[in-house]
Amino acid sequence: MAYNLRRFYNFRGAFPLDWWITQASGVVEFLRRPDAGYLYDQEQLELPPSGKAVHHRSLGFNFNHEFPRDGSQPGYPVRSGWRDLIEEPRRRTVALIGKFLGLNAAGNRVAFVREDAETVDAIGERLDTLFPLADYTLIVLPRISGNERDPSGWKGDPALWDKALGDLNLSLDRTNHQPFEESAKIIHDDQSGAISRARQKQPANNTYQEPALGI
Repeated sequence: MAYNLRRFYNFRGAFPLDWWITQASGVVEFLRRPDAGYLYDQEQLELPPSGKAVHHRSLGFNFNHEFPRDGSQPGYPVRSGWRDLIEEPRRRTVALIGKFLGLNAAGNRVAFVREDAETVDAIGERLDTLFPLADYTLIVLPRISGNERDPSGWKGDPALWDKALGDLNLSLDRTNHQPFEESAKIIHDDQSGAISRARQKQPANNTYQEPALGI
């Protein structure tokens, strides 16, 4: 989803949750406890036998891009010794969480996008707590992301994404705009799809000062 949000709205910039494969319950817990120390707790992290991605046991998150991969092996598994490399993604995530929480400012309008209607009310409650000053929209899209067995690849069908995002009628404020760059890396995961709806804290107009954030 992060790739298609950036491609369609033509922006680049990072926030936590952008490229992680997440479970809805884990997103709720992360929003309750946005702590990089807990995200990269050695006791919570494991690498499944497939070597596909480092997994957070309690949150159910897969960290697909945080650790180096072995390009010489089929499927590009995470390299051995990944536990010795936790500090770098942890530091980066500390900065991203600070940027994320910093969106809570009067006058900010932020669009949060989730590709799964499960626990949407609980997510909305957490956003109410984290962003009492900012206006936000929480949008739930159909699950239309691609995977390695999708004919369109992991990026999904661009026509389906363009239709779903275009129907939202959102636009972004281009102040300090940084355009999209085609530099996304492979994500492998199974995802499939259903309906669309929006939950809005304070409807006003459809222009947002901040990029659309995938959660």
